[in-house]
This record gives sequence, structure tokens and C-alpha cells, in this order.
Amino acid sequence: MTFRDLLSHIYGPSRYLGNEINSVKKDPNKIKIRFALAFPDAYEIGMSHLGIQILYYILNQYPHILAERVFAPDEDLERLMREHNVPLCTLESNIPLRECHIIGFSLQHELCYTNILNMLNLAGIPIYARQRDEKYPLIIAGGPIVVNPEPIVPFFDGFFIGDGEEGIIEIVNTYLQWQRDRGNKEELLQMLSKIEGFYTPFSFYPRYQVDGVLKEIEELQEGYAKVKRRIIKDLDSVPFPSSPIVPYNHPVHDRLSIEVARGCTQGCRFCQAGFIYRPVRERSPETVLKLVRSGLKNTGYEEISLLSLSIGDYQPLPELIRALMNEFSKDYVAISLPSLRIGTVSKDIIEQISRVRRTGFTLAPEAATQKLRNIINKKITEEELFETAKEISSRNWPSLKLYFMIGLPQEGWEDIEAIVALAERLSRLAKGRLQITASISTFVPKPHTPFQWERQISLEESKEKIKFIKRNANRFGLKVRWHEPEQSFLEGVFSRGDRRLHEVILRAWMRGARFDSWKDRFKFEIWQQAFADSRLDPNFYLKERGKDEPLPWDMIDIGVNKEFLWNECLKARKGEVTQDCRYKGCQNCGLCDFKEIAPKIYSKRKIEVPIYYPVKESIRRYRFTFSKVAEARFLGHLELINIFHRAFRRAGIRLVYSKGFHPLPFIVLATALPVGIESLVEKMDVKLYGEYEPKQLLERINPHLPLGICLNTVKEVPLNTSLPVERRQRFIVDYRKCIFDIKKIALFDHQTHFPWQVVRKGKVRKIDLKDVVKKIVPIEQHKLEVILDFPPSGGIKLVEALQAILNLNKNQANNLSIIKMGI
Repeated sequence: MTFRDLLSHIYGPSRYLGNEINSVKKDPNKIKIRFALAFPDAYEIGMSHLGIQILYYILNQYPHILAERVFAPDEDLERLMREHNVPLCTLESNIPLRECHIIGFSLQHELCYTNILNMLNLAGIPIYARQRDEKYPLIIAGGPIVVNPEPIVPFFDGFFIGDGEEGIIEIVNTYLQWQRDRGNKEELLQMLSKIEGFYTPFSFYPRYQVDGVLKEIEELQEGYAKVKRRIIKDLDSVPFPSSPIVPYNHPVHDRLSIEVARGCTQGCRFCQAGFIYRPVRERSPETVLKLVRSGLKNTGYEEISLLSLSIGDYQPLPELIRALMNEFSKDYVAISLPSLRIGTVSKDIIEQISRVRRTGFTLAPEAATQKLRNIINKKITEEELFETAKEISSRNWPSLKLYFMIGLPQEGWEDIEAIVALAERLSRLAKGRLQITASISTFVPKPHTPFQWERQISLEESKEKIKFIKRNANRFGLKVRWHEPEQSFLEGVFSRGDRRLHEVILRAWMRGARFDSWKDRFKFEIWQQAFADSRLDPNFYLKERGKDEPLPWDMIDIGVNKEFLWNECLKARKGEVTQDCRYKGCQNCGLCDFKEIAPKIYSKRKIEVPIYYPVKESIRRYRFTFSKVAEARFLGHLELINIFHRAFRRAGIRLVYSKGFHPLPFIVLATALPVGIESLVEKMDVKLYGEYEPKQLLERINPHLPLGICLNTVKEVPLNTSLPVERRQRFIVDYRKCIFDIKKIALFDHQTHFPWQVVRKGKVRKIDLKDVVKKIVPIEQHKLEVILDFPPSGGIKLVEALQAILNLNKNQANNLSIIKMGI
């Protein structure tokens, strides 16, 4: 059994097809390097991450490099892979990971560690680096958390620290040189250590005191005392994907993401990203506009997300947004700004982004008192927060989400009470027009920040404070969401952890820990037992650290001076604020030399775009027939609508949208064909602006559809016509992979009634299958013809009917090959 054979037996098979729009396929005979881009979380999470799209785009620009993706398989797929001994493969070409040359993991948070081990194990690759010689792939990782990779060091050959756009190609070239030289693994790692930003952990050896405190870090490789973070000097000079992959399903962030800036000058003392991505480097507004145009044309997305740690500080933003909306609002393209800082949200910005779609607005005060905001260097005032909320409410925005942290340094109960009080005042301000949600998370001290020396509050303290906020919020209808304290606890342990924690991770994985960042999958009791079995106290890693105490990540140099971080920590304890270097001049963090490394900031400017003059076009309704065959059978009903929606947009054909806060295209399918069933005769109605020749429509749209989906015919129908509901459907069932007693068919034919019951959303409904299944007869070897009638009240799925009549279990039913035919 192959990886593809398992897709009929799992939930959400479209996640594993690997043939999405803009995915890359290459001739294996022309490839010198097979590079697997691994993301240790579900597909929906990984495909929301811009970094993996950037690296995929860069690597595949080279003809001799094949970059393919792999994600953590969900629990149902993992179970089948182990049962049938099927190795973990890349999505695009199903290359077993063990046959790749390099596997690069993108690590975004600390709760993905057990998924890394699981993916290596499913691939048949030894988990520990010391067990892998040069016959195995090179296993490396990058991402924000590798600024302290020590808890997972024994599992990896190396890590890349910093911006990867240039370094990723240097790693590949070094690997090719090593291949030509026929070297051993140790020689490869020595060669890689010469690349700026590459950390080979076995060049360092940590020593501990009797009480467990880190004593020193011994340097084992001469001339390799520090690993300097790699910094891209100019974002406009590095490649950025103009044709990102478009998932079939809805990932967490289902939109065109454009990185406007990298780095931040605010200096919030809790924010790791604000320090490890310094200095701020902005893309020019002209480049951003160019990327948006090409991205929308090549994807068909209906939403743009402008990414930055603090997008409101991007000075060309008001003019950029106005230009984007002037050019694209006619096509119902919306703009989201996921990181707007309070105080930078102008009325003009709110007005512009509300022109197409209003979904929700997010603000992050982080703390509810000015005392705490000064401590964390969050330079906003309560007046600015209320002014922004008032403006959002006045424009009929449906919801406002507020992010708060608990457990911040020097926090008192008055600060917790202030969260409730602040939210209550905002609720009164909204007067029921705005649904306000408070999202609460426990503060986790992060490496390379001024708070890396501070303690993290205990599990009990977190629970008590969240319970207080929840209880008091109910008085005035405030919605409260929270990050589970146990997950924050574990995140804190690994965030500032050391190499001894590898055993805990291994033991937790062996006990079944998977997807630990998912609330419904997280099993804290597994981790508690893993710590006990490893004889390690997790609370040891949450304590306050001394200034002179060696830190496990001291060998990694992010560029910001450690003395500067300590001084910031002292200023926090005094409640002093550090100014923004963007506006108040250099604050001497030690990073910029203002020659090679310096901020790259753009000022306000006028942005000219073509003026769009609306042309009044008539609305027309077109009826299409289409087929859905081969691997397209794994696409669900909503996925199909999404695919057609974006195919029409890529083809430049204007769809008619509904009115209201969330406009939707008029696309109606006659039937919701179950996942796994092919069809030659599906029907769809679409409303378009303008008149088209049928042949012209088919020729323009079909090239933008994925393999297995084809529009076959089209005709114009009256606007007020409804798409007829298919009450009778005919199927051909191939059962060569499914063994059952054929006499069951004759038994069904001879019965007057065949009562059955189906469960839908917890409700049981009784059905007489003799009223639904009008024909079931063998027509040739291993094939059946089945005709179903569907009453207005709803019927039964074909597979359910066959399970009942033929007495099949779920696994047998999944082995049936079914195609819908014309009556």
C-alpha cells in the first residue's frame, strides 16, 4: 500500500494531495538536491506560515534543486501509516523523507517538539543525530525558536539562526561541494559551520553544577565561539513569492500575505520578535504594490494581509492602503492589518479597510494599567485605546479582540482587576454594537529579551488569575478566551531550557504526546510523567536568573548587546520607558553599525495608481456542467466552491457578490457530492458581470482549475432561474478492492422494506432504504449500477446505503471506487 492509497480512509485528504495551484513539479532526472521543507504541525497551520512559502519559492528557482513540502500527519493518517508500514513522504512527488538529501524544519513555537520526533520516526530516520551517519539526510532547522534550540539539540545536525533567504542556498551549495568531495558527516558539519548564521551544536559542550545550574559552555571547535545571526540588509533585494501556493481547504490564514517590514523599533520588553528581527527593514511601497498585483493575479485571493510586527509604524501605509483599495476594491479584495499598534490606527486607515469587508479588529494593550505598560515598554495610553475603540464601534465593526498578558514582572492583583475594569468600560462604550473579546495568555520569559532573567509565574497562579477574569467578565457579557496555563507552563520550560530536556521530549513522545499546541490534543499528564521519569523538575526552568549566571543560549549572538538587555531589565524594574529609535534616535542596543547594518525606513509618499472608472455591465447567470475525477474526488463541497471562486478571479472574470459585511460570490452547486466520489455530471450556476460566449468562458477558466476538474459545457440561463435539485442520481460502483457477499443484493431486492437509521449532528433519523435505493444491480465484473432517489427531506449518503445493504464496515466501504454518471 502506498501513501496515496491511504487517502480514501482519512479525514481531510485534500491536505495531502500536493498538487495545489502554484505547487512545483520537476523532472527527477534533472535534480541534484532533494530538499524537504518540513513543518511539524498540521497542513492548515503550516500553509499559513509565510516563511515556508518564501523558502519553497527560492529553492525551486534553481533547476537542480527540488524543494517539496511535508507536514505532520494527523492522528488518523499516522495510525494507518504505522499499520501498513508506509513511510512519511513529501506531498508533491511522494518522495520518502529518508531519500531526501536535506530536511529543513521550520520551528515557530516550543510545543511542536514531539511532532518533530514523530515525523522522523515515521520516515524511518533515527531520532538522535549521533545515530545518523552520512547515509541519512542532513536534518536542520530554522525559525524564531532556534535562538535557543538547546532542548532539541541532540535531534538535529544543525540550526540556521536568522534570515534564511541567502543562507538556504549557501547550505545547498555547501552540501553539493561536500558530495563532490565524498566527505563524511563530521566534515560536512565543519563546512556548514563556516556559513554565517549556521549553528553546529556539537561544537559546544555545556557543564552543570551539582544544583543543576549551568556552570559553563565549553567551546570544542577552535575559532567557533559565537554564532552570529544572519541579517538580510535590504528586503527589496531578496526574492519573494509572486505565485504562492493556494491551498484547497481553508488554512488558518487564507489570504495573500505580503511582508511589508521585518523587525520592529518599539522595544516591548516581553517581545522576542522585536529583538531577534532587528533592525527594522521595510519594503518600498512600490515593491509592495508590485507584489500585491502579481500575487492577486496568480492566486485569485480575495484578501490581502500586510505583515509587519507593527504595520502602523510603516509611514507610507495610509497612501498604500488608499492605492490598494482604489485599485482592487472593485474586485471585492479586502485588506487585513493583523498587527496594528494602538496609537497608529487613524480614522483614514479604518475607513479604507472597511470599504469591502469587516470581519474583526484586534488590538493588543497587553496590560491594563499604565504602570505595567511602562514596565513592559508598551508605549500606549488608555486614551488612545478608547479613541480607537470608539472609532471602530462608530463604523459598525462587528467585533473587537483585545490581547492581555498575566504574570508580567511586578504585576499585582490590582493589575488583574484592571483588565476586567478596562474591558467593562469598553463594553459600555460600544453599547452593544461591538462584541468585545479578551484573550488572556500567561507571560513566558523569552531568550534574548530584557525579561530573559525574570521568573515565570506558577501554574497555580496562572489558573487563579484566569479564573478571576472569567468569573468577573460574566457580569457584563465579555467573552474571554485564554491560552491553557499548562501549555504556557510547558512553553516556559522549553523556552529557557537546556540540553537535558531532550530526554523529557523523547519520553513524552513515546507516551503519545502529539500536537501539544492544540488544546484538544494536549495531555499534560503525559508531560508530568515524562519529567518524573527523567528526574527533572520543570519548575527549575521557570525561576529568576542572575545577571552573571551563564544562559544556555549564550553562544548565539543575535546582534543586540547582552548588557543593553540587562539595562532594559533594570529600567523595567524602575518603571522607566525606552524611546523608539525610529522617532527618537539610536538607543545603543549594539546592533547597527550604520554601514553594513542599519534600519531601512521609508517616509510618507504619494502613491499613484490607475484610476478605475466603473463600467456598468449587466448581470448574467451561467449554468456549467463539470467533471470531478481522479484525485479531485478528495475535494469537499466547500473546497470546490473555493476552487471555482479563485479560478474565476485568476481568469479575470468578474463575479457577482452579495451585499453586507462579508460579501460572497454567487456560486451554487446542484449537489454536495461526498468526499471520495467521482462525477462526470455535476452542475453549477454562477452570476457574472457581462456577456460571454460559451467557448470563451471554458477556454479562459479551465486552465486555472486543478487536475481532475474540468468545465465541460456552459449556457446562459434567465437570472431568476433556480438550479434544479437532483432528486435522482446514478452511480457506478467498482468493488474489486472490497470483498463482500454478492447475495446481499438479491436479499435486498426481495425485501418489501429495509429500515435503517442515520445520525446527523447528533440526531437520529429513520429511513426505509427501499424508498431511496431504486436500483442496485451487477452490470459487469466487480461493478454495480446504483440509482438513488433523494426526497426533499433529505436522504442517505450512497456509501451509507451500501454499508447497510452489503453489510460493509467503514474500511471496506472506503475501498469502493464510485463515480456518478448521467441518468
